[in-house]
Amino acid sequence: MKIFDAATQTVKQGGCISVDSLLRTSEGLKPLGRLLNCPPLGENFTRDRIFDGTGFSHALVAQDNGPSEIFSIETELGLRIGATYNHAFAVVDESGAIEWREAQDLRVGDWLVIVKGGHLGFDRSLPPLGSQHPNATRIRVPSEMNGALAELLGLYMADGCTSTGGRFIITVGTVDIEVMDRIRFLMERNFGLAPNQIKEGEGGGYVDIQFQSRDLVRWMERSGWVKGYSPNAFIPSEVLGGSGDTARAFLRGLFEGDGHIHSGSGYPSFSTTSERLAIEAQQLLLSLGVVARRGRIARRQNALGHRTVHTLTIVDEDSVRTFAEEIGFVSDRKQEHLELGPRPKVNTSDIIPNQGAVLRSLYSYVGRGSGPGRSRRGANRTLYRALMHYISEQHPRALPRKRLLALMERFPLIAASDRLRQMVDSSRVYTRVTNIWRDHTPTADLEVPGPASFVANGILVHNKRRGANMGILRVDHPDILEFITCKDKTTEVTNFNISVAITDKFMEAMKAGTKYDLVNPRNHEVMGQLDAREVLDKIAFQAWKNGEPGLFFIDENNRRQPTPNVGDMEATNPCVTGDTFVSTELGWIPIAELADRYPNGGISLITDRRVPAELVTESNGMLLASRDQAERGTRLGPMVAAWRTGVKPVWKVATKNSRSSPPTSISGKTGRQQCSIFRPSGLANLVSSWGGLSATAGSDRATRIAVLGSPSQRATRQ
Repeated sequence: MKIFDAATQTVKQGGCISVDSLLRTSEGLKPLGRLLNCPPLGENFTRDRIFDGTGFSHALVAQDNGPSEIFSIETELGLRIGATYNHAFAVVDESGAIEWREAQDLRVGDWLVIVKGGHLGFDRSLPPLGSQHPNATRIRVPSEMNGALAELLGLYMADGCTSTGGRFIITVGTVDIEVMDRIRFLMERNFGLAPNQIKEGEGGGYVDIQFQSRDLVRWMERSGWVKGYSPNAFIPSEVLGGSGDTARAFLRGLFEGDGHIHSGSGYPSFSTTSERLAIEAQQLLLSLGVVARRGRIARRQNALGHRTVHTLTIVDEDSVRTFAEEIGFVSDRKQEHLELGPRPKVNTSDIIPNQGAVLRSLYSYVGRGSGPGRSRRGANRTLYRALMHYISEQHPRALPRKRLLALMERFPLIAASDRLRQMVDSSRVYTRVTNIWRDHTPTADLEVPGPASFVANGILVHNKRRGANMGILRVDHPDILEFITCKDKTTEVTNFNISVAITDKFMEAMKAGTKYDLVNPRNHEVMGQLDAREVLDKIAFQAWKNGEPGLFFIDENNRRQPTPNVGDMEATNPCVTGDTFVSTELGWIPIAELADRYPNGGISLITDRRVPAELVTESNGMLLASRDQAERGTRLGPMVAAWRTGVKPVWKVATKNSRSSPPTSISGKTGRQQCSIFRPSGLANLVSSWGGLSATAGSDRATRIAVLGSPSQRATRQ
């Protein structure tokens, strides 16, 4: 089993991404590496909730994959992520649909899905100031992070500095003198400190506002907020993980200090010599619903400095509006330019890619003409003129979001397209891959069981799915004691759930307090004996300790199983298609929705009491169902779990709207039969009417199977 476990570990779905990838968690932006709490190459359970593109889902397991060869992927927006060859990304394929594509299959020009929003954090407590020297300037410090402090830190990271002598200095342009008043207000509010010097800079055009306090600078050092030099500027973790108001306030101060409005386009821009600051600011903006393009200027002609400058520019219309309304600038001059500045009439930075085929399918083209029994017009010329540039197969134009929204408003036919409505969703944008190269870096990944996806560095990626193997060993196997404890270490055999197959002979020995035989499964020779009660105690202890093994009553299962002539049942995995309706206490719900909303239970299901296989059954003196309960009616019972089992061939049973995978059995008048051997014209039991079940009475009706066919027979028999 350990060999199979190792093989599953190698081939299981999903790869890994670099540990420095920023995730949107319920505690704000956090690098993936901070979710790891395990030995090298191990894994650990987490309590973190991760943004999956639509909401927050529990990240069940974080797994360390160690240093690995990766594909570094860069996009037009300047977003960058490192992933192992088999990690999957959400991509808009050539037909305009969203599909999963592994990193090794990505090519320059592919369109990735970028997700906006999802910032959720809280303002953390801050360290106390400590005692001050009697001769020191008296100050106070905030007890927790807040918007006023975050805005001040943004101004400091953009245009501020500290010195070992206790000076705290922020530089302000003289054209925005109201910013100086704002800084004085923020320093008084947070620290009770007034400036000790305001000095005009050499050559004019700016002033330095200086505050003197060794205790303040030391407190900032203890908090980890002192940046040193400008290329080392960063966003403090208390801001990345803070509330939305705190994050917006920091960005307001940051853009005020090192930002401006582009004179031609009216787009807000920001520049810094710190690559880390630019990357973190881009991610923080994106989590707040603002898309910014990151660039770099390596050669700066006629500039005083020689360092590379990293830029952020907010270029799409929706993001500019969100920035203006929720973040903005401190100075009146910049804010006014932002709100009233010119905007390009055509915005080609927010494209809905590869929708030509979808639009072509909505236009019938010329050919039917006019006449009796035909449409009044051969072609909708108005629609054609509106679409002609986007449906051309030779020279198609890019389709901006703004243009598609206008087309949907104008033409109901376009607005009715499910594909286009999905693609124009304002919570995401699309960006092309511009560069791919090989690298080597520490990697890790997450298991997010519900949506099986999450957002990393702003990009929608697939998660790693742990192996879904089932290991069952008979209680009379000679290796049973080693099997019971094989998952004693939680880092081993992680791709298996295990259960012990309990036999009648074992239960009889346990009841009598005697030993039972261990049998070689190959030659059926007795290899030894064990005390049944001691074995059951060992099973119970391990189940208490780490949740496994479970129990599988193999003899009882085979007495109940519907196809005894086929062979003994050792394990089963019955599945139905995701659109199959299940009757619950809340009404009919598709099983796929149950798996997404109630993966660990939390809802009750309505089950039918009258199925023949469930009639009165006794086991060791325990009555499983009374005769009157078994014959009629339904019962309400808790659902333990629901989960997805993958993509498989299905058998279609044409009664109303039901399909089932081959292992599933159908209840008929003669008992249960597997779907694969059920025949047309057979009678199947139906529960009560569509939309609900009675809790006291079941239906005696049956339906005749009209059509039954395998996937290969679908064309001829369906």
